Amino acid sequence: MYQYELFIPSNFRDMIQAAQTSFTIYYGGCTTYNAEGAWRDANNLPNYENTTVIMALSETDDDAPIQSQAKFVADYCNQEKVLWTKKKAEVNYVRRS
Repeated sequence: MYQYELFIPSNFRDMIQAAQTSFTIYYGGCTTYNAEGAWRDANNLPNYENTTVIMALSETDDDAPIQSQAKFVADYCNQEKVLWTKKKAEVNYVRRS
């Protein structure tokens, strides 16, 4: 199982919806949550930004869909970089009795 995450600036609601749709089509569903990100700019000063994280768990090893979505977000939102992650995940379930 793999966990995929895509980080999108929260003010780009249309991109968040597009990514949710894409994740659902390619990975079977997604969870979306809000976070606050910070990074250093060219002057070494902190920048803060509200970020929406779209996360999916999937058995597929194919990260081409998230790479394509990240590129689309970067181009559409005029972002220098768009962060995405892929990592192995151990998934456990509890079923009702």
